[in-house]
Amino acid sequence: MTTRRPSTLGLAVLLAILILSTPSRGQVVSTNGSPNGQAGFDIFNDYRAADDFAVSTPLTFDLIRFWALLPAGVTYAPPIFWQILTDAGGVPGGTAVASGSALASPTLRTALPVGFDSWQFDVSIGPVSLGPGIFWLALHDGSLGDVTDSSLLWEMTNGQAGSQFAVDFIPTAEWSGDWGGDLAFELRDTSPVTATPEPSTITLVAIGLVGIAAARRRRLKIQITLAGELGALRSKPLS
Repeated sequence: MTTRRPSTLGLAVLLAILILSTPSRGQVVSTNGSPNGQAGFDIFNDYRAADDFAVSTPLTFDLIRFWALLPAGVTYAPPIFWQILTDAGGVPGGTAVASGSALASPTLRTALPVGFDSWQFDVSIGPVSLGPGIFWLALHDGSLGDVTDSSLLWEMTNGQAGSQFAVDFIPTAEWSGDWGGDLAFELRDTSPVTATPEPSTITLVAIGLVGIAAARRRRLKIQITLAGELGALRSKPLS
């Protein structure tokens, strides 16, 4: 039994299909800036913090990524209570567009020379869709009212966008704003999205496939020619 080897052209076509249909994941749909590794604010025990972000066109996200500081050597996967709140003139409003609780996935970002480590935390929350407007992302370590004593500090960013972050001392349920900076976070959409290739990429792939096909035809022609010459030599009578 003879096993046929897959043709070079077939493999090239398969490779091209895979390249052109590779999905991209983890798109950032809104960002409030990168962590500065210098300061943060309490979101444990009696404190909840929030920062605003602007939405110009409708967006959907299913993951909250934020950065926070923990004492050096401490590893912690915090249960995060999160809210997307409306805006009330520069402070978070009383209406929650979406909220929930989820366990954050920690990744150590870097050790800092001040006795703290900077961590990246990813919180998968399921899809949330927002229309144009100003919103606030509020975070708290544990359910509201939980005392975790975790020392979790939501890390600040050097970027400035919109209003400065706001703080809620949970027993009072009153937000106070203008706390002197912004907090670092991203909203991400992790649903698979099929990448649309650039026209130049499609052209290069097409040229490559044409070249492979031409080379295959030339090789086949050489094989046929050699087979014909060998047949002629075999049929030629010996002198």
